[in-house]
Amino acid sequence: MNLEEFRQVSSSDLANRLVAQARERVILALPGIHEVLGVALREAHGRLPGRVVVILDPTEMVFRLGLGDFTAMEALQACGVPLLRREGLRLGCVVVDDVALFVAPTAQLIEGEPIPGAYWINAVPVTPEAAEQFLFAIADSTELQVALKGPKHAVPVIEPKAPPVARQEITVVDLALKEAPPANFELARQTMVFQPHLQYVDLEVRGCNVSRRKISIPEEVLPMAQRGQIQTKLEHTMTLFGNGVEQAFFPVQNRVKAVRKKLIKSLGDPYGNVILKSDRKRLDEAIVAIHDELEILRKELSEGLQEKLDESMENLIKLCRPMVQANPPDALKMYGTKLTEQRVEDFVRGYLESSWPTATELLGEMKLSCVIREFTFDTLDSHDFLKRLKKAFPDRDWDKPYQAAMAVTAKEA
Repeated sequence: MNLEEFRQVSSSDLANRLVAQARERVILALPGIHEVLGVALREAHGRLPGRVVVILDPTEMVFRLGLGDFTAMEALQACGVPLLRREGLRLGCVVVDDVALFVAPTAQLIEGEPIPGAYWINAVPVTPEAAEQFLFAIADSTELQVALKGPKHAVPVIEPKAPPVARQEITVVDLALKEAPPANFELARQTMVFQPHLQYVDLEVRGCNVSRRKISIPEEVLPMAQRGQIQTKLEHTMTLFGNGVEQAFFPVQNRVKAVRKKLIKSLGDPYGNVILKSDRKRLDEAIVAIHDELEILRKELSEGLQEKLDESMENLIKLCRPMVQANPPDALKMYGTKLTEQRVEDFVRGYLESSWPTATELLGEMKLSCVIREFTFDTLDSHDFLKRLKKAFPDRDWDKPYQAAMAVTAKEA
C-alpha cells in the first residue's frame, strides 16, 4: 500500500479506504466520529470483535465544533464498540492493520472536509510502532492492548488512562445539545467568509421629551375652577423648556448623523446596517467623543433646567398662596385664625413638590446607544445582497469573498 496517498484524508477516506478494508485491527483516536466513519466502524466491529477500539472526547464542545457527530458516537456505543474516554483529545491517530497515520481532524464549524484534488495536507504516515507508542501514552487500557496485541498479550490495566465512555455522560451531552443545538456548520462557514470584513451596527442618540411632560396642580392647592389658566401657563412654560433643550440637543444629533453617513451603511431589509471592521476604530473614537459631549450637555442642561423649574415653582407658590388662604381646604381650616402665610406657603409647597419633576427626571432619556453584532447571514445565496453591498461600499472588491462563500456550498453539494 502506497502511504503517500494518505497525506490527505477525510472521514470518508478513513471509512472507505481503511476501515472498510481492515482485516486485523482498527484503532482510532479522534476527537469525534462522523457518521460515515461510524457506519464503517460498526461493520468492522462485526467482522473483528475485540479488535476495534475508538478513543474519543465525548464532551459537547466536540460536537459544537463539528469534530464529530453525536448520533455516530451514540450508535457506536449502542452496538458495543469499545469507546475509551480521553477528554481534550484534538490530535488524531489511526492504526488499521499495518497502516498508521497521525491526522489533523477537521472542525466543520470552520471549514469543510478535504476535497479530492485539493492541495491539502492533514495527515502524515508513521510507523505502527510510533503510533502504538502514542496510543498507549494517552489511552493505555485493557481494551487497547487487546486490539493492538491480541487477547493473549493483554495485561489488565488497574488504572486505565482512558476509561470507557459512560452511558450517563452520553445522556448528559445529548440533553445539552438538544437544549442548545450546534450551529449549522455550512452556514457558519459561509458567514465566516464575511466576518473579517463586516459587522452589524445600530447607532442612535435619544433625546428627552420635556415638552410632553405634564405637571398636574393638586386640587388641594387650587380648586378646579381656578386651575385652568394657571395649568395652561405652566404647560406653556414646559413647552418652552422642551424647545430649548431640543435646540441644545441638535448639535449632538447632527454629529451622530454625520458618523452614520460616513461610517455606517444601510443594506436595507432584511440585512440592516453594517460597518467595515476596518472602520471600527474610527467609530469607537467617535462614540467616545459624542458620549463625552453628551455628558457635558446633560450637566449644563440639567443645571439650567433645574433653575427654571425652581423659579417656576416659587412663582406658582406665590400665585397660589393668597388663593389658598382665602379659600383654605379642610386640611387647613383646623388652624382657624392661626392660619399664617408661612403655614399656607408650606402647605402649597408640600403638595407641589409631590408632583413636581426634577431636571434629572426630565433629561433621563438623553443617551447614546451603540449595539455591535457579528455578521450573521442566512440568505447568502441572494445576488441582491452582493448588489447592495457593492452599492454601499463601491470602492471594495466584494466578488472574491462572495465567491468564497458560495464555494462552501459547492463543496457540500
